[in-house]
Amino acid sequence: MKPGEIIWKQIGKNTKWTVGAKHPMLTKKGIQFQIQSPKGKQLAITVDLEPSDTYLVRLFEVNKKTYDIVVLKEINDVYVEDLNRIILALHCLSMGKPKSFCLSWKGRL
Repeated sequence: MKPGEIIWKQIGKNTKWTVGAKHPMLTKKGIQFQIQSPKGKQLAITVDLEPSDTYLVRLFEVNKKTYDIVVLKEINDVYVEDLNRIILALHCLSMGKPKSFCLSWKGRL
């Protein structure tokens, strides 16, 4: 089984539903998927397996006109037990919620 397939199974169904996860795509080190976003922004999250057996999670935006990719937030050393909380917190921030509200899930940003 590839790392991305394992990661996709580790992300809970409720988390996928809450963030509107769609179009999962396997990458060399993990998985990438689009998430629900406000005002027509094209946002995605990548989760990559690191050599230390932790994850690197990135939230990024794709410019629809130029297709430039801008990393909005990057969090490293994420353990599997924190993965769902981190994804929920990143989605919360992408929706324009205050950081204090998003951290109420006890995620670390």
